[in-house]
Amino acid sequence: VTVLNPDKPCNIEGTFELLDDGLTPDPVVVNLGDTETGRMLYRSPRRVRNGKFSITPEPHQRRISICVQNGSRFGDRRSSSAYAPASDHLQRTIGLHWSVTPRKIHKEILDTNDKLLMRAESLNSRLDGLLNHQEYMRVREGKHRDLVESTFDQLLVWVCAEVILLIVIAIGQVLYFRRFLERRHYM
Repeated sequence: VTVLNPDKPCNIEGTFELLDDGLTPDPVVVNLGDTETGRMLYRSPRRVRNGKFSITPEPHQRRISICVQNGSRFGDRRSSSAYAPASDHLQRTIGLHWSVTPRKIHKEILDTNDKLLMRAESLNSRLDGLLNHQEYMRVREGKHRDLVESTFDQLLVWVCAEVILLIVIAIGQVLYFRRFLERRHYM
């Protein structure tokens, strides 16, 4: 993803999260960098399932790229380093939410309204992240519900087949025992 830096000073903030429960976060790395110079502005720590990032690009940095890597660069196993291990070629679902907010040029905000607006913007961006996470959890819950229903349907078919087979075997045993007793009775 490439973010264009507006003419005004801004902050780029966001969150990321590995959404797959059964997979290790080891090869996943989130990078933010200047696309023109190639300079890294943020790199996530290894072996974390989720995290936050916040950068303040310089005015000359016009394009910022957000890159989520699943292992070493370009999937080359030979180029693994101590920082980005080689890919294990497993697909992972990464939740990524980011926003660009203008920042104030002055470090001190004297007006109370500006302080409240900044807090409201911060709260709004956090709420957006929470809503995105909730949407993912709904989708995930739906997938799990479908899986449980499918398993239950298969189990129900299997149990019905076992009951039918048990009834057939029981009837066969009764008939066999009956015939056995009738033969003995005639002898």
